[in-house]
Amino acid sequence: VNQNMTSPPDIFSMFFGQQHANSHNQIKKCKNSVHNIKVSLEDIYNGKKMKINVTRQRLKYPNGMKQSDCVQTCANCNGQGFITQVRRFGPMIQQSQVKCEKCNGIGKLWNGVQTVKESKILEIYISKGIHHGKKIKFDGESDEKPGMLPGDIIFVLHEKKHNIFTRKDNDLLITKKINLSEALCGTEFILKQLDNRKLLIKSEKNKIIKPGEIMCIENEGMPMEDNPYVKGHLFIMFDIVFPLPKHLSDKHKNIIKKILPVNKFKIQDNSNNELCILKEVDKNSFKITFM
Repeated sequence: VNQNMTSPPDIFSMFFGQQHANSHNQIKKCKNSVHNIKVSLEDIYNGKKMKINVTRQRLKYPNGMKQSDCVQTCANCNGQGFITQVRRFGPMIQQSQVKCEKCNGIGKLWNGVQTVKESKILEIYISKGIHHGKKIKFDGESDEKPGMLPGDIIFVLHEKKHNIFTRKDNDLLITKKINLSEALCGTEFILKQLDNRKLLIKSEKNKIIKPGEIMCIENEGMPMEDNPYVKGHLFIMFDIVFPLPKHLSDKHKNIIKKILPVNKFKIQDNSNNELCILKEVDKNSFKITFM
């Protein structure tokens, strides 16, 4: 027997629109409820339990009655959720199945059941290292209606912007301003980590820090979500603050020239050279593209 061959009842369904009963008896589900939650970088770094009050529509049964006492089989469709309609077109007969209007296609009637607004406190855990956009789902905790499965409550995590740290996956980045003497002679400073630890950060001996240079401290980034005992790295980008002109006297400039390399190219005084003086401009007025 060829199991792929279409049986006569199936052919009849194809031509005359008859539908299978199981398509009507599938239990529908209420719409899910989505809530956005803003979480600080400190909470993501350390982990935190949060209690959130949610409001949803829930079913209320008459006093002293259980769900089974309120539910009756629809007599109009015999619990099928659909009724069969027969139409005659001359010698032809068409049978079609339509949703039962009395029970709204559920096959059950709910007597005395009301839908009421209800509040409930849900507790969620912000795990260490959890990522922006992560979803936490509570099955069946949203709205419910007679004859339908309750919907789910879904919390979507949104990471708040931090005023010091910038997160990139499991790594952290900060920008640190230091003066020129620190860049040339070495720097050290205290950084308060997201768990309130105080980190003493020092540059290596004889290290000269260049403007925009990025340096790294291993294992001081964000905890990894799958293994919070392992952390990413902390990257520090240095912004060198140069002294103001009024802070450098001619005496200071002569001392610096003796210590630091100077331009060895000796410019000959030539009347054919046109003198051009550099002026400060607003860098935001230009769009510079780096190749």
